[in-house]
Amino acid sequence: MDTLYSPLNPELVNQAGMKSYWGKLYGSSLSLAITNLAQKSGQFITLITSDMPSAQKLKYELSFFGANNGLEILTLPDWETLPYDQFSPHQDIISERLATLYHLPRLKQGILILPINTLMHRLMPLDYINNNTLLLDKGMILDIDEFRRDLEKSGYQCVNNVYEHGEFAVRGSIIDLFPMGSSVPYRLDLFDDEIEAIKTFDIETQCSVQDIESIKMMPAREFPLDKNSIELFREQYRNILAGDLTQSSIYNEVGQGISPAGIEYYLPLFFEQTTTLFDYLPEQSIIINFMELETVTEQFISETQERHEQYRHNIARPVLEPQKLFLKTDELFARLKNYPRIIVQSFEFPEKAGVFNYCSEKPPSLTIDTRKDRPLAQLEQFLSRAKELPQKVLFCTETAGRRETLLELLKPYKIYPKSLSGWHEFLASEKTPAVTTAPLDEGLLLPDITIISESQLYGQQVM
Repeated sequence: MDTLYSPLNPELVNQAGMKSYWGKLYGSSLSLAITNLAQKSGQFITLITSDMPSAQKLKYELSFFGANNGLEILTLPDWETLPYDQFSPHQDIISERLATLYHLPRLKQGILILPINTLMHRLMPLDYINNNTLLLDKGMILDIDEFRRDLEKSGYQCVNNVYEHGEFAVRGSIIDLFPMGSSVPYRLDLFDDEIEAIKTFDIETQCSVQDIESIKMMPAREFPLDKNSIELFREQYRNILAGDLTQSSIYNEVGQGISPAGIEYYLPLFFEQTTTLFDYLPEQSIIINFMELETVTEQFISETQERHEQYRHNIARPVLEPQKLFLKTDELFARLKNYPRIIVQSFEFPEKAGVFNYCSEKPPSLTIDTRKDRPLAQLEQFLSRAKELPQKVLFCTETAGRRETLLELLKPYKIYPKSLSGWHEFLASEKTPAVTTAPLDEGLLLPDITIISESQLYGQQVM
């Protein structure tokens, strides 16, 4: 009989260039295995997904299993634009990207999740964010007019009331601002030219909330727009892109210090050299990707080339060659070889060296059938079997309100799950079944542990 491994104690991979294959990881068992690998190895994990929805789903699962253990879980979101689109990403996306890229080189342990097309983007140099980040402390001397000019140069937009990342407002001696990379906006209260107080404030009410000592102001863009960078942009534009400069809206708007929509696809022109995400990763890193990585990569490259062909004849807005903006396939896989790598899938891998198939099974369908006399008959039978094994069972509901609804639904069947705070309390508890709140799309079935998600009971429509 083939050996099956447990997601609670995953196999380590340490050697650069070495590949391992993890199979039979159904439901949320992959996230459980990755969380335990990060804890066990003490190394940084980079998880590459096929798209952003998959990355977001895995982040929810990893946050659930990794809660209360201090494990940093980051995402580097996609711009949510297609190559060469003539509109820019939302400021909240840029904010999260800047925060992630700022923190990555400083981490030794944690998990980064990102889609493959994001990994293939060329990025600004590592020192760009550091060199353009300003720390504001209580008691600091601040010239309002100069600070306002600096904010506008960094890409911040002056508004009447601050609601979104990258905005600021000046009202007398009060400055409201929502820094990139921050989860909350701040209010600076100045006495003459001294920062007398720094407080968070509520976007909806615009009322101050909490006193703090300092804040970090990151740039509002992933590229600079100062005098030197504009000159560099114009020089490289003339050298690389053909056409009549008088007809180029991009060239002329940047020359005036304007950031036109879609300028992100000219990012390399603002720098002498670009980097890639690999340059930001901590030294001791493990790469995890799904089996379909090569297929998705080739599809992205093909679609990018098609869009380049579609837009490259635009005289007013000529576009850069794909290789200026994105890694080529051979470059990507050459960089991946520098790391220990784990290839994962739900199904079982054929037995061979480097293969580790795990002991998870496909989570059972326990759908509530209101047409039957006992709508929860499938769940009753499953819990009865679980009690005989014995097997610990945890229900996961998306919100506290749905948890209460589920508890009421289970009462007539004399099923009384104990409410727990999360995964780690469940592992330590002997009481079963139990219930907690966690936005899991999929459950989990191991020999001694079961997680039942809402989708197993109600179907995918409730999620």
